[in-house]
Amino acid sequence: MFLNMLNTAKNYFYHIPNDTWSDVFLSSIIIPIVFESYTQLRRFWINSRPLNQLFNGYKNSVNEILVFLSQLSTVRNGLSNPSYFSNYPYPLPNNQNNLATKNFVNIDPLWSQSDGKCVSHILNILGRINNTQNFRIANTILDWRNHYNPIFTIGFNPKTVNLYNYCNPIFFDVINGFSITVKGHSFELDCNYPKDAGIIQKTIITETNSTVFIVAGLGTAGTEVAGYLLSSNAVDLGKLFGKSPFCLAFTTDIDIAEGNSVIKGVYPRPHWSKAFFYPFTYFKWSRKNVFPS
Repeated sequence: MFLNMLNTAKNYFYHIPNDTWSDVFLSSIIIPIVFESYTQLRRFWINSRPLNQLFNGYKNSVNEILVFLSQLSTVRNGLSNPSYFSNYPYPLPNNQNNLATKNFVNIDPLWSQSDGKCVSHILNILGRINNTQNFRIANTILDWRNHYNPIFTIGFNPKTVNLYNYCNPIFFDVINGFSITVKGHSFELDCNYPKDAGIIQKTIITETNSTVFIVAGLGTAGTEVAGYLLSSNAVDLGKLFGKSPFCLAFTTDIDIAEGNSVIKGVYPRPHWSKAFFYPFTYFKWSRKNVFPS
């Protein structure tokens, strides 16, 4: 019986015309191979773009991206209902410069304006890598031990300092809270008026392999500028470092902030292959004398 079934199947396929076999072969083998090759090449091209390389852990993250910043609360001094106020223009017939006041109660936690501006630059970056939903402002207390998510940490808030214990590498040092040094460079950048200084450090949480960006200034102007510099130089930094950790240090004028910032040093020197693949970008940054000698 089994032999009869085998002969029946053999006779069935034996009488199929050659052109039909060609169509079957084309549709069942060649087309899927071509489609899969196109899909893989397209994925490779997208993932190899400098911006996606730089933020590799953020673009397609399954876990939410956490943005830590300084969440501020009032000094209560025994008050159960702390209040805040906001001034706004309220011109009067006899005083065009008059200000009115609106009171607010129970609105903790608050952010500083500089942290908010820095976050706006971070959100701009996430939009450019097409991640417009999978992120949130972290709750400093509830998310304190959450090290499985990609992280941006803004300013030298408590979580930034805490991450020093879990991340490697860290290429910078903050000395007494007033100056910054970076590995491979001899400078010490301070925040003496009218200057401020800050860093952008990409690093890794060693236990979970999650990526962390520390985007911070010694003062408020530095934190605001750190976000601006990361956003405006993201493509170049992706070309220079790809998925690798790095640290960038800068100074700024607190009165002009974003309009007057100077990159003072970058560590480490990018791999020699970056000069081959992105020669214009590599030599543009080399001319700034920001790489370690």
